[in-house]
Amino acid sequence: MTNAVEMFNTILAIEEFGLIKYKDGTWGLFDGQGANLGDIESDRFNTMTEILERMEIYHIDYFEESIVEYFEIYNYKDYVDLVNQCREKINNDPDEWSDYSDFDLRALEFIGMAPDLEICNKPLDEVGGLRFENEEL
Repeated sequence: MTNAVEMFNTILAIEEFGLIKYKDGTWGLFDGQGANLGDIESDRFNTMTEILERMEIYHIDYFEESIVEYFEIYNYKDYVDLVNQCREKINNDPDEWSDYSDFDLRALEFIGMAPDLEICNKPLDEVGGLRFENEEL
């Protein structure tokens, strides 16, 4: 799997979010589309897992729906199960699925696995390589 921090940064960028470190040391998100669904911009986070879990509605729009539709898989228990079923289809008939980009599957798998990854549960201040903006002074 791609480096966890790199994948996290990429997912935020694709979903058009920016990570912000506020003057008081807390972390939040900026919605680049301005939708601010569920007032997500007012939430504060401690870990990558908390952010990824809070952004579920965006993961559905950006990754899950297109994967489900493309692979016609409608019965799955979680993101990791969905990805495994897709990969099984790909392995069983590589020519049929050869034009599908693997990135969406890797991203959704990462989102599903994040709660179990140590790096994703570290305080954000302890995670190197995060792309973020500081709150304006």
